[in-house]
Amino acid sequence: MLRYLIYTIVAIMPSILHSQNIQDVLRYSILNPTGTAASVGIGSVGGSFGGDFSTMHVNPAGLADYRDDAFVFTPMVSFYSGEAKLTASVGGPLQDSKTRFGVGNIGYVSTTQRPTRKLTRLNVAIGFSRMMDFNDAVYFEGSTEGSYLDYLVLNANADPNNLNAFDTQLGLEAGAIIFDPNFGDYFSDLESVDPSTPIYKEQTITTTGSMNELNLTVAGRVGKKFNFGFHLGMPIVNFDQTKTYREEGPGDISPFENLSYVERLSTSGVGVNFKTGIQYAVTPQWRLGVAAHSPTAFALTDDFVTSLDYTYFDESTQGSVFGSSTSPDGTFRYRVTNPWRFVASTGFVYTVGDIKGFITGDVEFVNYAGGSLALDAFDADPSNTIASQQVNRDIDNQLGNAMNFRIGSEMAIQKIRLRLGLGLREDPFAVDAGNFSTDLSAGIGFRFDGFFIDVGLRRFQSSEIYYPYFDGSVSSDPRVDITRVTNNVAITTGFTF
Repeated sequence: MLRYLIYTIVAIMPSILHSQNIQDVLRYSILNPTGTAASVGIGSVGGSFGGDFSTMHVNPAGLADYRDDAFVFTPMVSFYSGEAKLTASVGGPLQDSKTRFGVGNIGYVSTTQRPTRKLTRLNVAIGFSRMMDFNDAVYFEGSTEGSYLDYLVLNANADPNNLNAFDTQLGLEAGAIIFDPNFGDYFSDLESVDPSTPIYKEQTITTTGSMNELNLTVAGRVGKKFNFGFHLGMPIVNFDQTKTYREEGPGDISPFENLSYVERLSTSGVGVNFKTGIQYAVTPQWRLGVAAHSPTAFALTDDFVTSLDYTYFDESTQGSVFGSSTSPDGTFRYRVTNPWRFVASTGFVYTVGDIKGFITGDVEFVNYAGGSLALDAFDADPSNTIASQQVNRDIDNQLGNAMNFRIGSEMAIQKIRLRLGLGLREDPFAVDAGNFSTDLSAGIGFRFDGFFIDVGLRRFQSSEIYYPYFDGSVSSDPRVDITRVTNNVAITTGFTF
C-alpha cells in the first residue's frame, strides 16, 4: 500500500512556510502516465518493445519500431472512490466518490525509411499526454478529543505579537480566540472544558486538476537491432484544492457552538525535462532496453486564500453571535525539481501455433530524496531561504530510494489483442521502504487495415495518513486513515497510413 503522511502543520500556515512542503515535491514526483489504451492494458510497460505512442514515457527508443505514420487519440474516464476513518471516533469509514472525463493522449508519429545508408529508420512524434491525475474526493466525520481552537491558541501564543494572516489572525477577528490583556496571551471558549471532552469534527477535501505534457520525440534505428531515442517534454500543471473543515461545540458546557475553516489553493505552472534511451535486439525473440529520465524543473505559482467562521453563545444577550474573517489573497512563486529515474527492461516474443505475443517487464529506480524545492527562486527574502533549507532537509531525511516493477503481456489472435499488466510501486518514504502499492491492468484491442481500436482498464489503490491540523498533543491530534481506489478506462482509436 502506498502510505505517506501529509504534513498539514505547514500546509495550514501559508504565511510562515508559504504552504510549500515535502508534499509539493511528492505531488510532482509520483508519476502515473495514462498513455494509450494498449499501454494501459499491459501496465504501462514500454522499455524494451515499441510501436506504441506511450513508449516515449518509458523509453523513447521504442518509437523507432513504428513502420508507418500513425495518429492516435485516447479519451478516458476515471472513477475515484475513497474511504476515510477518523481514528478514535465511533463508526466505520465514510465513502466519497466522483467521476471525471479527460484526454489520455493525442499524438502523431511521422516515419522515414532509410534516411541514410546506416540509419534504417528515423521517426518523429509530437503529442499531448496526461502524466498525472489530481482529481480526488475525501470526506470524514466523527467525535474525538481536541479542537482546531486548541491549534489556534497554541500558535497565537507562540508569537502573540505576530499573528498569522491565514489562520490565527482570522481566529481573533472572528472571535474564535480572545486576547487577555492582563496576561498577554490568547485563550478560547474551550479553556474551562475538560480536554478529553469529544468534539464533533468533519472535513471535505475536493481536488481537481492534472499534469499534462507536450511531447516531442525523435527515435531512430541503426541496422536491424539497435534503437535510440530522445524525448523532450514540457509538463503543464493545473492543481486546485478546497478543504472545508467544520466543528461543533460540546454543548452547554461551553459558549462554543460551531466553527468552519476553509482553505482554497490553486497551483499552476510549467516544467521541462528530457528522456533518452536505447534498445537492442539480442535475438529476434529477445530485446533489452535502458533509459534515463532527467528531473523535471517546474516553475510554479500558488494562489491561496483562507476564511474562518465562528459562532458562540453570548450569555449577556442570550443569543448566538456570528463572526467571520477572510484572509488576503496570497500568491507565491517557487520552483520544484523532481528526481532522476532510470529504467532497465527486457522482453521476449513467443509463438504458440497461430498465437503470437510477447511478455515484457521494466524495473525503475527513483531516488525521491533527490527532489528539491526552492522557495527563494523568485524572491531572495531570507525567510524564503530558511524555509527552503528546512523543506530540503525534510526531503533528505524522510524520502528514500524506491524500486518500481512493471510486467505486461500481449497475445495476438488474428486481429484481436488480449492484454494483462501488473505494477508494483514502492513507497517514497524511507521509513516505509519495502511497502508496495499495486496496479492491475487488462485490455483488448482490434486491428484492421489502416485502423485500430483498443480498450484498457487500470485499477490503482493507495492509502495514507492525514492530519487536518496539529495542536501539539499526540493524544488529540486528529488522525485520519484514507484508502483510495482509482479505476481508469481508456479507449484509443488510431489510424496508420
